[in-house]
Amino acid sequence: STFVDPMCGSGTFAIEAALMASNTAPGSLGREFSLEHWNDFDKELWIKVLNEAKAQKKALQVPIIASDLNPKAVEIARKNIMDAGLLGQIKLQRTDFFRLQPPITRGWVLLNPPYGQRLKRDGLTGYYKTIGDTLKTQYSGYKAGIISSDMDSVKSIGLKSLSRTTVYNGALECKFLVFDLFRGTHKDHVIFTKPKRKRLDTPAIES
Repeated sequence: STFVDPMCGSGTFAIEAALMASNTAPGSLGREFSLEHWNDFDKELWIKVLNEAKAQKKALQVPIIASDLNPKAVEIARKNIMDAGLLGQIKLQRTDFFRLQPPITRGWVLLNPPYGQRLKRDGLTGYYKTIGDTLKTQYSGYKAGIISSDMDSVKSIGLKSLSRTTVYNGALECKFLVFDLFRGTHKDHVIFTKPKRKRLDTPAIES
């Protein structure tokens, strides 16, 4: 399915998504490991393992889009994408999240928006509310993942999370929240998507 990172920064999420979607083994892109310097390191076995991992790699079949408004971030992301051997496979562009038109094909949108550590407290509530409005209107049918340490601001998104997991951005404790995106209210969405229970006819009682 489609993967969109509209606040991509250095491009980490998009790169990881592309590597996972193409079944590329972690660390198989020319990285050197400490074990290669061990006295009993078996180079022949190591090459065999690497070749087996590379043989399982497959062509990227899903659209992966990375975007950021900051031109410096886009250039950093471009370099990282190139270093990962994914240039031309990840669609990278400089666009404001609030103006980005995502593909019609549904999938995931993942955001690591600015929060208290990176953005002044004033205006955060309105900013997060606008994020929520944009997700509901532009990404209806997608699933969204949002990483933030500012739970008060996240409440302003106006969406009910399916799950939340504690993660760390460096030393900063954050929450990773997953949402179903849809237009209208959560109540209407539940009523619309809730499967109807089959009606069981009462058997006739013979007299």
